[in-house]
Amino acid sequence: MRFLIPLLFAFSFPVFGQMKYLNVGITDLDVAPPIGIPLAGYGAKERRLAKIDWKNKHPHSFFFKPSMGYRDPIRSKVMVIEDGAKKLVFISLDVIGVTQKFVRKLAKALEPYGIHKDQLFISGTHTHSGPGTLTKRLALALIAVDLYKKKNFQHMIDKTVESVLKAMNRLEPAKLYQTYFHAEGIQKNKFRRKDENWFNSRASFLLARSINTGDILGGLLNFAMHGNAMPIPDMRYSADMPGAIEREVEKKLYRRNGFKGNRPVIVFMNGAEGDVMHNGHRGEDIMEGLAQNFANQADQKAFSADKLVEVAPQISYIRKKSFIGWPKYPLKICFIRDGLFKDWMKFIMPGKIGPRISLYPFFPLYSFLSVAKVGDITMATWPGEPSTLVGYKAQEALATAGHPNSWILGLTNDYLTYFTTKDEFIEAEYDSCSSMYGWRSERRIRRKLVKLAKKLQ
Repeated sequence: MRFLIPLLFAFSFPVFGQMKYLNVGITDLDVAPPIGIPLAGYGAKERRLAKIDWKNKHPHSFFFKPSMGYRDPIRSKVMVIEDGAKKLVFISLDVIGVTQKFVRKLAKALEPYGIHKDQLFISGTHTHSGPGTLTKRLALALIAVDLYKKKNFQHMIDKTVESVLKAMNRLEPAKLYQTYFHAEGIQKNKFRRKDENWFNSRASFLLARSINTGDILGGLLNFAMHGNAMPIPDMRYSADMPGAIEREVEKKLYRRNGFKGNRPVIVFMNGAEGDVMHNGHRGEDIMEGLAQNFANQADQKAFSADKLVEVAPQISYIRKKSFIGWPKYPLKICFIRDGLFKDWMKFIMPGKIGPRISLYPFFPLYSFLSVAKVGDITMATWPGEPSTLVGYKAQEALATAGHPNSWILGLTNDYLTYFTTKDEFIEAEYDSCSSMYGWRSERRIRRKLVKLAKKLQ
């Protein structure tokens, strides 16, 4: 009887006159980076070698200590949505971030399989315990990721390609559903300490249900969360808080499937998390407890049948090279934050912002911005870490332009540090000092995303 299920579905649910389904493939793959690659994310002394490795004692390290085993898998999670010749490929990789070089190389490797660069949405989960050595940007290497290693870079490319092909092999007719809930007790604002409750608590899902079996295959999760829950001295690989949330939500969906079929896979796409982290101190127990709490709330508030809203089987996308701004180091902002000559800043560096030192060519002037639509959901990429307010302003601008149901995909398709508003930039918090493109870049990116979104209408 099982082979009759697709036929029964075909005659049971007429849509738009004729039946139309998208093909969806979702999977994950343990990319298994070699032990010894430094963990990317922190520049703290606990992560650095006592002496720079001039003598090449460590094959992967130069500035930072080698990794020492696995706490949990480092995964590439993939969701492919196919509508005839059109595809959308969402990839969530357990790394601190991905740069344009990674995106270009991956796109080139996937071209022979009919996947175009415009169709790729690659997000780093921003775990601070994933493999480093993956970028040639010297500034990032010095700060937190160590020197570029071609062999490690190629390993991650090859494994990511393998994960995408695995998802392509799992394509099957599916219906898409959206749902969401507001997470309670999971986040806090880590910079704007005058208001630790300033964050976007919305967790948005795009889930796929198999037409053949009725099982939930998994899907996308858009949620603002820094990946820095693991203790800094712990040198084991870990997907950190985003990975813990993925695993716990996957368990809940697998339970709803009756523990049959393949385990559902959740593809975590970060939101406006520049000033957002987990609620509480660092620690494995805290991380796992919060992830279980998140999954319990999702199961109770978002996954019941009456909460799932069907998404129209239509996809579109657009991508454009865009000028981001001139990268500069904000001297006064960083001096104030570090307490250096704080009382003298108004005399030494007049004005609210003060002078900035050019960082070009260590950071690029241009990046690529992408917008995708799945049904009525608009997904806009941000090439770095936008603050909560930056995310809200982008969503408001998109809503005014006719896209009221929007997701901001932070750390997607590039990594260009933090992004803040002008008022936040002047606050001289950590994200202000780490906002290398200044406050004007936030406005520039927002306007360009709106222009791209309008072209999808």
